[in-house]
Amino acid sequence: MMKRWLAVASMCWLAGTACGDDAPSSEPEVDAAVPDAAAPGLDAGLGDVPPDAAPPEPDAAPQEPDGGPTGPTIESVTTSDGFTEVRQGELVELVITGRQLDNVTSVRVGKLEAKGVLALGQVRAWLEVPHGVAPAAYDVTVSGSDGSATWIDAIELTPYVISASASPDGHGTFQSPMALCDDRVSESQAGDTILLLAGEHDCEGEVTLDGGQTVEGLGAAATIVRRESGFRGFVVRAFALRNTTTFRDLTIDSGDGAIGHRGGGTLIVDRVAMRQEGIRAECSVACPDRVTVRASTFVDAVTGIFAFGNGSTAIEVSDSSFATRLAGIRLLAGRLTVNRATFERSRIGVMLDPLEPTEVNAEIADSTFDDHVIGVDLRGGTIQIRDARIRGNDTTPPRISERGIHVTNGEMTATRVTISGYELSGVEAFIGASANTRGIVNLTDVLIEGGEYGVRVHGTPQGPQAASLFMRSTTVRDQTVAAVSSGCQGQSTNDLNGTNQLSVSSGVALEDARIDPPRESPIRAVGITLNGRRFSGTALGVAEVPPHYRIVDDSGAIQFEESVPN
Repeated sequence: MMKRWLAVASMCWLAGTACGDDAPSSEPEVDAAVPDAAAPGLDAGLGDVPPDAAPPEPDAAPQEPDGGPTGPTIESVTTSDGFTEVRQGELVELVITGRQLDNVTSVRVGKLEAKGVLALGQVRAWLEVPHGVAPAAYDVTVSGSDGSATWIDAIELTPYVISASASPDGHGTFQSPMALCDDRVSESQAGDTILLLAGEHDCEGEVTLDGGQTVEGLGAAATIVRRESGFRGFVVRAFALRNTTTFRDLTIDSGDGAIGHRGGGTLIVDRVAMRQEGIRAECSVACPDRVTVRASTFVDAVTGIFAFGNGSTAIEVSDSSFATRLAGIRLLAGRLTVNRATFERSRIGVMLDPLEPTEVNAEIADSTFDDHVIGVDLRGGTIQIRDARIRGNDTTPPRISERGIHVTNGEMTATRVTISGYELSGVEAFIGASANTRGIVNLTDVLIEGGEYGVRVHGTPQGPQAASLFMRSTTVRDQTVAAVSSGCQGQSTNDLNGTNQLSVSSGVALEDARIDPPRESPIRAVGITLNGRRFSGTALGVAEVPPHYRIVDDSGAIQFEESVPN
Protein backbone atom coordinates (compact mmCIF):
# COMPACT_ATOMS: atom_id res chain seq x y z
CA MET A 1 0.00 0.00 0.00
CA MET A 2 2.97 2.33 0.69
CA LYS A 3 3.96 1.92 -3.02
CA ARG A 4 0.51 2.94 -4.09
CA TRP A 5 0.78 6.04 -1.82
CA LEU A 6 4.02 6.95 -3.49
CA ALA A 7 2.43 6.50 -6.97
CA VAL A 8 -0.46 8.80 -6.10
CA ALA A 9 1.87 11.39 -4.69
CA SER A 10 3.89 11.23 -7.91
CA MET A 11 0.84 11.75 -10.14
CA CYS A 12 -0.24 14.76 -8.03
CA TRP A 13 3.19 16.25 -8.53
CA LEU A 14 3.01 15.63 -12.33
CA ALA A 15 -0.48 17.24 -12.49
CA GLY A 16 0.69 20.30 -10.56
CA THR A 17 -1.99 19.81 -7.86
CA ALA A 18 -1.44 19.90 -4.10
CA CYS A 19 -1.99 16.45 -2.65
CA GLY A 20 0.04 16.92 0.47
CA ASP A 21 -2.95 17.23 2.78
CA ASP A 22 -4.63 14.10 1.25
CA ALA A 23 -1.61 11.82 1.56
CA PRO A 24 -2.40 9.27 4.21
CA SER A 25 -0.03 8.70 7.11
CA SER A 26 -1.37 5.11 7.25
CA GLU A 27 -3.50 2.90 5.00
CA PRO A 28 -7.03 4.30 4.74
CA GLU A 29 -9.90 1.83 5.44
CA VAL A 30 -11.51 2.39 2.01
CA ASP A 31 -8.63 0.64 0.28
CA ALA A 32 -9.60 -2.62 1.83
CA ALA A 33 -13.07 -2.69 0.10
CA VAL A 34 -12.72 -0.70 -3.14
CA PRO A 35 -10.50 -1.80 -6.04
CA ASP A 36 -7.76 0.61 -7.08
CA ALA A 37 -9.35 1.45 -10.46
CA ALA A 38 -12.84 2.07 -8.97
CA ALA A 39 -11.83 4.08 -5.94
CA PRO A 40 -14.08 7.16 -5.86
CA GLY A 41 -12.31 10.41 -6.58
CA LEU A 42 -9.09 8.71 -7.60
CA ASP A 43 -9.02 10.37 -11.07
CA ALA A 44 -9.96 13.79 -9.76
CA GLY A 45 -7.39 16.44 -10.38
CA LEU A 46 -5.09 14.26 -12.60
CA GLY A 47 -5.48 16.62 -15.60
CA ASP A 48 -4.20 15.18 -18.86
CA VAL A 49 -2.72 12.03 -17.41
CA PRO A 50 -4.23 9.11 -19.32
CA PRO A 51 -6.25 6.84 -17.12
CA ASP A 52 -4.18 3.83 -18.18
CA ALA A 53 -0.76 5.53 -17.71
CA ALA A 54 1.63 3.60 -15.52
CA PRO A 55 2.75 5.44 -12.37
CA PRO A 56 6.41 6.52 -12.20
CA GLU A 57 8.86 4.27 -10.44
CA PRO A 58 9.87 5.39 -6.93
CA ASP A 59 13.43 6.78 -6.28
CA ALA A 60 16.16 4.21 -6.06
CA ALA A 61 17.04 3.04 -2.56
CA PRO A 62 20.40 4.39 -1.09
CA GLN A 63 23.50 2.25 -1.58
CA GLU A 64 24.85 0.35 1.41
CA PRO A 65 28.42 1.21 2.60
CA ASP A 66 31.18 -0.81 1.01
CA GLY A 67 32.84 -1.94 4.24
CA GLY A 68 34.63 1.14 5.73
CA PRO A 69 37.14 3.88 4.86
CA THR A 70 39.52 3.45 1.99
CA GLY A 71 42.63 5.20 3.53
CA PRO A 72 45.02 4.29 6.36
CA THR A 73 43.98 4.49 10.02
CA ILE A 74 46.15 4.67 13.15
CA GLU A 75 45.31 2.66 16.23
CA SER A 76 48.46 3.16 18.35
CA VAL A 77 51.83 4.98 18.34
CA THR A 78 54.67 4.01 20.71
CA THR A 79 58.41 3.67 20.76
CA SER A 80 59.77 0.19 20.14
CA ASP A 81 60.01 -0.33 23.91
CA GLY A 82 56.44 0.76 24.55
CA PHE A 83 56.68 4.45 25.56
CA THR A 84 54.82 7.48 24.25
CA GLU A 85 57.46 10.02 25.36
CA VAL A 86 60.77 10.92 23.74
CA ARG A 87 63.27 13.40 25.20
CA GLN A 88 65.23 16.17 23.56
CA GLY A 89 68.21 14.87 21.58
CA GLU A 90 67.04 11.24 21.62
CA LEU A 91 66.95 8.77 18.68
CA VAL A 92 64.11 6.22 18.93
CA GLU A 93 62.27 3.72 16.74
CA LEU A 94 58.55 4.42 16.44
CA VAL A 95 56.02 1.60 15.99
CA ILE A 96 52.65 2.55 14.45
CA THR A 97 49.79 0.07 14.26
CA GLY A 98 46.45 0.36 12.48
CA ARG A 99 44.78 -0.61 9.19
CA GLN A 100 45.82 -0.21 5.57
CA LEU A 101 49.35 0.94 6.48
CA ASP A 102 51.21 -1.17 3.89
CA ASN A 103 51.65 1.75 1.49
CA VAL A 104 52.79 4.33 4.07
CA THR A 105 56.00 6.03 2.99
CA SER A 106 56.15 9.07 5.29
CA VAL A 107 55.89 9.58 9.05
CA ARG A 108 55.89 13.00 10.69
CA VAL A 109 55.89 13.94 14.37
CA GLY A 110 54.75 17.53 14.34
CA LYS A 111 57.05 18.99 11.70
CA LEU A 112 59.79 16.41 12.31
CA GLU A 113 60.24 13.90 9.49
CA ALA A 114 61.06 10.36 10.60
CA LYS A 115 63.64 8.35 8.64
CA GLY A 116 63.89 4.75 7.47
CA VAL A 117 60.14 4.17 7.13
CA LEU A 118 59.25 0.47 6.80
CA ALA A 119 55.60 -0.53 6.31
CA LEU A 120 54.75 -4.24 6.60
CA GLY A 121 51.39 -4.51 8.31
CA GLN A 122 52.66 -2.00 10.86
CA VAL A 123 54.90 1.00 10.33
CA ARG A 124 58.37 1.35 11.84
CA ALA A 125 60.42 4.53 11.49
CA TRP A 126 63.38 6.22 13.19
CA LEU A 127 62.76 9.58 14.88
CA GLU A 128 65.68 11.79 15.84
CA VAL A 129 64.52 14.59 18.14
CA PRO A 130 66.64 17.74 17.79
CA HIS A 131 68.27 19.32 20.82
CA GLY A 132 66.39 22.33 22.06
CA VAL A 133 63.00 21.32 20.65
CA ALA A 134 60.09 22.69 22.67
CA PRO A 135 58.67 20.07 25.06
CA ALA A 136 55.02 19.41 24.20
CA ALA A 137 52.62 16.77 22.82
CA TYR A 138 52.84 16.44 19.02
CA ASP A 139 50.59 14.88 16.38
CA VAL A 140 51.79 11.87 14.39
CA THR A 141 50.85 11.76 10.69
CA VAL A 142 51.37 8.86 8.28
CA SER A 143 51.10 9.34 4.52
CA GLY A 144 51.30 7.16 1.41
CA SER A 145 49.61 6.29 -1.85
CA ASP A 146 46.39 5.37 0.00
CA GLY A 147 46.12 8.75 1.70
CA SER A 148 47.10 9.95 5.18
CA ALA A 149 45.97 9.68 8.78
CA THR A 150 46.78 11.67 11.93
CA TRP A 151 46.81 10.70 15.60
CA ILE A 152 46.39 13.85 17.73
CA ASP A 153 49.01 14.39 20.52
CA ALA A 154 50.38 10.92 19.99
CA ILE A 155 53.99 11.53 21.10
CA GLU A 156 55.18 13.88 23.84
CA LEU A 157 58.64 15.38 23.51
CA THR A 158 60.12 15.98 26.96
CA PRO A 159 63.14 17.67 28.54
CA TYR A 160 65.91 15.60 30.13
CA VAL A 161 63.91 14.30 33.10
CA ILE A 162 66.10 13.48 36.11
CA SER A 163 64.84 11.40 39.02
CA ALA A 164 66.52 10.55 42.31
CA SER A 165 65.27 6.96 41.89
CA ALA A 166 65.89 6.49 38.17
CA SER A 167 66.95 3.11 36.79
CA PRO A 168 70.34 2.88 35.03
CA ASP A 169 68.69 2.31 31.64
CA GLY A 170 66.25 5.24 31.89
CA HIS A 171 65.62 7.28 28.75
CA GLY A 172 65.28 10.65 30.44
CA THR A 173 61.51 11.12 30.09
CA PHE A 174 58.73 11.30 32.67
CA GLN A 175 57.82 7.69 31.86
CA SER A 176 61.47 6.60 32.02
CA PRO A 177 63.67 9.16 33.86
CA MET A 178 67.47 9.04 34.09
CA ALA A 179 69.92 9.79 36.90
CA LEU A 180 71.79 13.09 37.21
CA CYS A 181 75.23 11.52 36.80
CA ASP A 182 74.20 9.67 33.63
CA ASP A 183 76.77 10.45 30.93
CA ARG A 184 73.97 11.39 28.53
CA VAL A 185 73.22 14.48 30.66
CA SER A 186 76.60 15.88 29.64
CA GLU A 187 75.66 15.23 26.00
CA SER A 188 72.81 17.74 26.23
CA GLN A 189 73.21 20.83 24.10
CA ALA A 190 72.17 24.47 23.95
CA GLY A 191 68.41 24.87 24.26
CA ASP A 192 67.88 21.64 26.21
CA THR A 193 66.22 21.62 29.63
CA ILE A 194 67.51 19.35 32.39
CA LEU A 195 64.56 18.95 34.75
CA LEU A 196 65.31 17.58 38.21
CA LEU A 197 62.23 16.11 39.85
CA ALA A 198 61.60 16.46 43.58
CA GLY A 199 63.90 14.46 45.82
CA GLU A 200 67.50 14.21 47.00
CA HIS A 201 69.76 13.49 44.05
CA ASP A 202 72.99 11.62 44.72
CA CYS A 203 75.75 12.20 42.22
CA GLU A 204 79.43 11.31 42.46
CA GLY A 205 81.78 13.57 40.54
CA GLU A 206 80.81 16.61 38.47
CA VAL A 207 78.24 17.26 35.77
CA THR A 208 79.86 18.95 32.77
CA LEU A 209 77.81 21.04 30.36
CA ASP A 210 78.88 22.78 27.16
CA GLY A 211 76.57 25.70 27.92
CA GLY A 212 73.19 26.96 26.82
CA GLN A 213 71.10 24.50 28.85
CA THR A 214 68.52 25.17 31.55
CA VAL A 215 68.99 23.15 34.76
CA GLU A 216 65.72 23.38 36.65
CA GLY A 217 64.24 21.88 39.79
CA LEU A 218 60.81 22.00 41.39
CA GLY A 219 61.84 24.46 44.10
CA ALA A 220 64.87 24.80 46.37
CA ALA A 221 63.11 23.00 49.21
CA ALA A 222 61.93 20.12 47.01
CA THR A 223 64.92 19.44 44.71
CA ILE A 224 68.31 18.93 46.37
CA VAL A 225 71.61 17.74 44.89
CA ARG A 226 73.62 16.32 47.77
CA ARG A 227 77.37 16.32 48.31
CA GLU A 228 77.51 13.27 50.60
CA SER A 229 78.20 10.99 47.65
CA GLY A 230 81.09 13.18 46.44
CA PHE A 231 79.27 15.62 44.18
CA ARG A 232 81.68 18.28 42.90
CA GLY A 233 79.16 20.57 41.25
CA PHE A 234 78.16 21.63 37.76
CA VAL A 235 80.87 22.82 35.36
CA VAL A 236 79.68 24.98 32.46
CA ARG A 237 82.33 25.15 29.77
CA ALA A 238 80.30 27.58 27.64
CA PHE A 239 82.38 27.20 24.49
CA ALA A 240 79.71 29.04 22.48
CA LEU A 241 80.14 32.57 23.79
CA ARG A 242 76.58 33.65 22.98
CA ASN A 243 74.99 30.84 24.99
CA THR A 244 72.95 31.50 28.13
CA THR A 245 73.00 28.79 30.79
CA THR A 246 70.31 28.94 33.48
CA PHE A 247 69.98 27.30 36.90
CA ARG A 248 66.73 27.76 38.79
CA ASP A 249 64.58 26.39 41.61
CA LEU A 250 66.90 23.88 43.28
CA THR A 251 69.45 23.40 46.07
CA ILE A 252 73.04 22.52 45.21
CA ASP A 253 75.05 21.08 48.10
CA SER A 254 78.56 20.61 46.74
CA GLY A 255 81.98 20.15 48.29
CA ASP A 256 83.95 21.64 45.39
CA GLY A 257 82.05 24.51 43.80
CA ALA A 258 78.31 24.43 43.16
CA ILE A 259 78.55 26.06 39.71
CA GLY A 260 81.73 26.65 37.78
CA HIS A 261 81.36 28.95 34.76
CA ARG A 262 84.28 28.81 32.36
CA GLY A 263 85.04 30.15 28.94
CA GLY A 264 82.50 32.96 28.56
CA GLY A 265 78.82 33.26 27.80
CA THR A 266 76.03 34.16 30.22
CA LEU A 267 75.11 32.38 33.43
CA ILE A 268 71.75 33.01 35.13
CA VAL A 269 71.16 31.69 38.64
CA ASP A 270 67.57 32.19 39.80
CA ARG A 271 66.09 31.00 43.11
CA VAL A 272 68.95 28.61 43.84
CA ALA A 273 70.25 27.70 47.30
CA MET A 274 73.97 26.87 47.41
CA ARG A 275 75.57 25.15 50.38
CA GLN A 276 79.23 24.49 51.06
CA GLU A 277 80.35 26.12 47.82
CA GLY A 278 79.06 28.82 45.50
CA ILE A 279 79.73 30.18 41.99
CA ARG A 280 83.15 30.40 40.36
CA ALA A 281 83.32 32.55 37.22
CA GLU A 282 86.64 31.68 35.61
CA CYS A 283 86.84 33.40 32.24
CA SER A 284 90.63 33.37 31.91
CA VAL A 285 90.88 34.54 28.30
CA ALA A 286 89.60 37.61 26.46
CA CYS A 287 85.95 36.56 26.39
CA PRO A 288 82.67 38.07 27.59
CA ASP A 289 81.52 36.55 30.85
CA ARG A 290 78.25 37.60 32.49
CA VAL A 291 76.78 36.15 35.68
CA THR A 292 73.31 37.19 36.92
CA VAL A 293 72.17 36.00 40.34
CA ARG A 294 68.60 36.59 41.52
CA ALA A 295 66.75 35.57 44.70
CA SER A 296 69.42 33.03 45.66
CA THR A 297 71.14 32.06 48.92
CA PHE A 298 74.73 31.12 49.72
CA VAL A 299 75.24 29.33 53.03
CA ASP A 300 78.46 28.05 54.63
CA ALA A 301 80.51 28.36 51.44
CA VAL A 302 84.08 29.58 51.58
CA THR A 303 83.08 32.26 49.06
CA GLY A 304 79.60 32.81 47.65
CA ILE A 305 80.69 34.24 44.29
CA PHE A 306 84.34 34.19 43.21
CA ALA A 307 85.05 35.89 39.88
CA PHE A 308 88.47 36.10 38.31
CA GLY A 309 90.02 36.17 34.88
CA ASN A 310 89.71 39.31 32.80
CA GLY A 311 88.16 42.73 32.95
CA SER A 312 85.16 41.79 30.80
CA THR A 313 83.53 39.77 33.57
CA ALA A 314 80.23 41.26 34.77
CA ILE A 315 78.51 40.05 37.96
CA GLU A 316 74.96 41.21 38.75
CA VAL A 317 73.37 40.23 42.08
CA SER A 318 69.90 41.12 43.35
CA ASP A 319 67.56 40.01 46.14
CA SER A 320 70.07 37.43 47.42
CA SER A 321 71.71 36.57 50.74
CA PHE A 322 75.23 35.47 51.70
CA ALA A 323 76.32 33.76 54.92
CA THR A 324 79.77 32.42 54.05
CA ARG A 325 83.07 31.65 55.76
CA LEU A 326 85.54 33.92 53.94
CA ALA A 327 83.73 36.34 51.62
CA GLY A 328 80.22 36.77 50.30
CA ILE A 329 81.60 38.03 46.98
CA ARG A 330 85.23 38.22 45.90
CA LEU A 331 86.03 39.92 42.61
CA LEU A 332 89.51 39.80 41.05
CA ALA A 333 88.53 41.33 37.74
CA GLY A 334 85.52 42.86 36.05
CA ARG A 335 82.43 44.70 37.20
CA LEU A 336 80.09 43.98 40.12
CA THR A 337 76.57 45.32 40.65
CA VAL A 338 74.65 44.45 43.83
CA ASN A 339 71.07 45.45 44.64
CA ARG A 340 68.97 44.44 47.66
CA ALA A 341 71.36 41.87 49.03
CA THR A 342 72.13 40.72 52.56
CA PHE A 343 75.63 39.79 53.75
CA GLU A 344 76.06 38.28 57.20
CA ARG A 345 78.47 36.30 59.38
CA SER A 346 81.31 36.26 56.84
CA ARG A 347 84.83 37.35 57.51
CA ILE A 348 84.40 39.85 54.66
CA GLY A 349 81.10 40.82 53.04
CA VAL A 350 82.41 42.05 49.67
CA MET A 351 86.07 41.98 48.64
CA LEU A 352 87.51 43.67 45.57
CA ASP A 353 90.95 42.19 45.14
CA PRO A 354 92.03 42.92 41.55
CA LEU A 355 95.10 41.54 39.88
CA GLU A 356 95.26 44.86 38.00
CA PRO A 357 93.82 47.86 39.89
CA THR A 358 92.03 49.29 36.86
CA GLU A 359 90.24 46.04 36.02
CA VAL A 360 87.60 46.04 38.76
CA ASN A 361 84.76 48.29 39.87
CA ALA A 362 81.62 47.75 41.91
CA GLU A 363 78.28 49.34 42.81
CA ILE A 364 76.36 48.24 45.90
CA ALA A 365 72.89 49.64 46.64
CA ASP A 366 70.03 48.98 49.07
CA SER A 367 71.96 46.26 50.87
CA THR A 368 72.87 45.29 54.43
CA PHE A 369 76.07 43.94 55.98
CA ASP A 370 75.89 42.30 59.42
CA ASP A 371 78.49 40.72 61.69
CA HIS A 372 81.67 40.80 59.60
CA VAL A 373 85.30 41.32 60.52
CA ILE A 374 85.30 43.72 57.55
CA GLY A 375 82.09 44.70 55.79
CA VAL A 376 83.62 45.93 52.51
CA ASP A 377 87.29 45.41 51.67
CA LEU A 378 88.67 47.45 48.76
CA ARG A 379 92.14 46.42 47.62
CA GLY A 380 92.02 48.10 44.24
CA GLY A 381 89.66 49.57 41.69
CA THR A 382 86.60 51.62 42.58
CA ILE A 383 83.47 50.98 44.59
CA GLN A 384 80.28 53.00 45.12
CA ILE A 385 78.03 52.18 48.07
CA ARG A 386 74.67 53.86 48.54
CA ASP A 387 71.57 53.40 50.70
CA ALA A 388 73.23 50.66 52.72
CA ARG A 389 73.70 49.60 56.34
CA ILE A 390 77.01 48.16 57.51
CA ARG A 391 76.90 46.84 61.06
CA GLY A 392 79.26 44.81 63.24
CA ASN A 393 77.43 42.66 65.76
CA ASP A 394 80.18 40.66 67.47
CA THR A 395 77.84 37.70 67.87
CA THR A 396 80.47 35.01 67.24
CA PRO A 397 83.41 35.41 69.70
CA PRO A 398 86.37 35.35 69.64
CA ARG A 399 86.07 37.03 66.22
CA ILE A 400 85.54 40.76 66.42
CA SER A 401 84.06 43.20 63.96
CA GLU A 402 87.05 45.35 63.08
CA ARG A 403 86.19 47.73 60.23
CA GLY A 404 83.05 48.63 58.33
CA ILE A 405 84.88 49.68 55.14
CA HIS A 406 88.59 49.06 54.66
CA VAL A 407 90.54 50.61 51.76
CA THR A 408 94.12 49.63 51.04
CA ASN A 409 94.07 50.69 47.41
CA GLY A 410 91.46 52.31 45.19
CA GLU A 411 88.59 54.78 45.41
CA MET A 412 85.56 54.37 47.66
CA THR A 413 82.39 56.49 47.55
CA ALA A 414 79.63 56.08 50.15
CA THR A 415 76.29 57.92 49.98
CA ARG A 416 73.46 57.56 52.52
CA VAL A 417 75.23 54.78 54.37
CA THR A 418 75.02 53.91 58.08
CA ILE A 419 78.03 52.23 59.71
CA SER A 420 78.04 51.08 63.34
CA GLY A 421 79.34 48.51 65.79
CA TYR A 422 82.94 48.13 64.55
CA GLU A 423 85.63 48.04 67.21
CA LEU A 424 88.52 49.67 65.31
CA SER A 425 87.00 52.00 62.71
CA GLY A 426 83.91 52.67 60.65
CA VAL A 427 85.92 53.65 57.57
CA GLU A 428 89.67 53.13 57.36
CA ALA A 429 92.08 53.75 54.50
CA PHE A 430 95.67 52.62 54.82
CA ILE A 431 97.78 53.63 51.83
CA GLY A 432 101.11 51.90 51.36
CA ALA A 433 104.30 53.24 49.80
CA SER A 434 103.91 51.47 46.45
CA ALA A 435 104.02 53.82 43.48
CA ASN A 436 100.74 52.38 42.13
CA THR A 437 98.86 52.55 45.43
CA ARG A 438 96.30 55.21 46.27
CA GLY A 439 93.43 55.68 48.66
CA ILE A 440 90.48 58.00 48.03
CA VAL A 441 87.51 58.18 50.41
CA ASN A 442 84.31 60.11 49.51
CA LEU A 443 81.53 60.33 52.14
CA THR A 444 78.17 62.06 51.62
CA ASP A 445 75.19 61.82 54.00
CA VAL A 446 76.93 59.08 55.98
CA LEU A 447 76.38 58.21 59.64
CA ILE A 448 79.21 56.46 61.51
CA GLU A 449 78.78 55.43 65.15
CA GLY A 450 81.19 53.94 67.69
CA GLY A 451 84.62 52.35 67.46
CA GLU A 452 88.04 53.77 68.20
CA TYR A 453 87.96 55.81 65.00
CA GLY A 454 85.03 56.87 62.88
CA VAL A 455 87.09 57.73 59.79
CA ARG A 456 90.82 57.07 59.70
CA VAL A 457 93.12 57.75 56.73
CA HIS A 458 96.79 56.98 57.25
CA GLY A 459 99.89 55.50 55.61
CA THR A 460 102.83 56.56 53.44
CA PRO A 461 101.43 57.27 49.99
CA GLN A 462 103.64 58.29 47.10
CA GLY A 463 102.52 61.26 45.02
CA PRO A 464 100.34 64.31 45.71
CA GLN A 465 97.02 62.64 44.78
CA ALA A 466 97.66 59.27 46.38
CA ALA A 467 95.56 59.97 49.51
CA SER A 468 92.35 62.00 49.67
CA LEU A 469 89.44 62.36 52.08
CA PHE A 470 86.23 64.15 51.09
CA MET A 471 83.27 64.53 53.48
CA ARG A 472 79.90 66.22 53.01
CA SER A 473 76.84 66.26 55.31
CA THR A 474 78.29 63.43 57.38
CA THR A 475 77.87 62.66 61.08
CA VAL A 476 80.58 60.78 62.99
CA ARG A 477 80.00 60.23 66.71
CA ASP A 478 80.70 58.24 69.87
CA GLN A 479 84.32 57.26 69.11
CA THR A 480 86.96 56.72 71.79
CA VAL A 481 90.13 57.97 70.00
CA ALA A 482 89.02 60.26 67.17
CA ALA A 483 85.91 60.79 65.09
CA VAL A 484 88.04 61.72 62.07
CA SER A 485 91.82 61.24 61.90
CA SER A 486 93.97 62.16 58.89
CA GLY A 487 97.45 60.75 59.28
CA CYS A 488 99.09 60.27 55.89
CA GLN A 489 102.73 61.16 55.56
CA GLY A 490 103.51 63.91 53.07
CA GLN A 491 100.96 65.64 50.87
CA SER A 492 97.32 64.56 50.93
CA THR A 493 93.94 66.16 50.24
CA ASN A 494 91.54 66.58 53.15
CA ASP A 495 88.33 68.37 52.23
CA LEU A 496 85.85 68.34 55.11
CA ASN A 497 84.09 71.57 54.14
CA GLY A 498 80.37 71.54 54.68
CA THR A 499 77.87 70.60 57.36
CA ASN A 500 79.82 67.73 58.90
CA GLN A 501 79.26 66.98 62.58
CA LEU A 502 81.93 65.21 64.63
CA SER A 503 81.68 64.23 68.29
CA VAL A 504 83.38 61.72 70.57
CA SER A 505 82.86 59.94 73.87
CA SER A 506 86.61 60.36 74.59
CA GLY A 507 89.66 61.52 72.65
CA VAL A 508 89.17 64.27 70.05
CA ALA A 509 86.65 64.89 67.29
CA LEU A 510 89.18 65.92 64.60
CA GLU A 511 92.80 64.81 64.53
CA ASP A 512 95.52 66.05 62.18
CA ALA A 513 97.96 63.18 62.59
CA ARG A 514 99.91 63.86 59.39
CA ILE A 515 103.68 63.70 59.42
CA ASP A 516 105.47 66.62 57.77
CA PRO A 517 102.49 67.87 55.75
CA PRO A 518 102.92 70.85 53.40
CA ARG A 519 101.73 74.01 55.19
CA GLU A 520 99.79 74.98 52.05
CA SER A 521 97.67 71.85 52.36
CA PRO A 522 95.68 72.20 55.59
CA ILE A 523 92.74 70.04 56.58
CA ARG A 524 89.84 72.11 55.25
CA ALA A 525 86.98 72.07 57.75
CA VAL A 526 84.88 75.13 56.98
CA GLY A 527 81.37 74.81 58.41
CA ILE A 528 82.21 71.80 60.57
CA THR A 529 81.02 71.32 64.15
CA LEU A 530 83.16 69.55 66.74
CA ASN A 531 81.12 68.26 69.67
CA GLY A 532 78.47 70.78 68.71
CA ARG A 533 80.90 73.73 68.62
CA ARG A 534 82.09 75.82 65.69
CA PHE A 535 85.61 77.18 65.44
CA SER A 536 87.04 80.16 63.57
CA GLY A 537 90.33 80.90 61.90
CA THR A 538 93.05 78.34 61.28
CA ALA A 539 94.59 76.16 63.97
CA LEU A 540 98.31 75.56 63.50
CA GLY A 541 100.29 72.71 65.06
CA VAL A 542 101.46 71.47 67.42
CA ALA A 543 98.12 72.06 69.19
CA GLU A 544 95.53 70.21 71.22
CA VAL A 545 92.11 71.41 72.31
CA PRO A 546 90.40 68.32 73.76
CA PRO A 547 87.87 66.95 73.08
CA HIS A 548 87.65 69.02 69.90
CA TYR A 549 90.86 68.79 67.85
CA ARG A 550 94.51 67.79 67.91
CA ILE A 551 97.47 68.61 65.59
CA VAL A 552 100.53 66.39 66.08
CA ASP A 553 103.08 68.00 63.69
CA ASP A 554 104.26 71.58 63.76
CA SER A 555 103.53 71.78 60.00
CA GLY A 556 99.95 70.65 60.48
CA ALA A 557 96.96 72.93 60.15
CA ILE A 558 93.15 72.83 60.36
CA GLN A 559 91.34 75.55 58.45
CA PHE A 560 87.97 76.50 60.00
CA GLU A 561 87.38 79.56 57.79
CA GLU A 562 87.91 80.44 54.17
CA SER A 563 91.16 82.31 54.84
CA VAL A 564 94.33 80.48 53.90
CA PRO A 565 97.14 80.31 56.47
CA ASN A 566 100.43 82.10 55.77
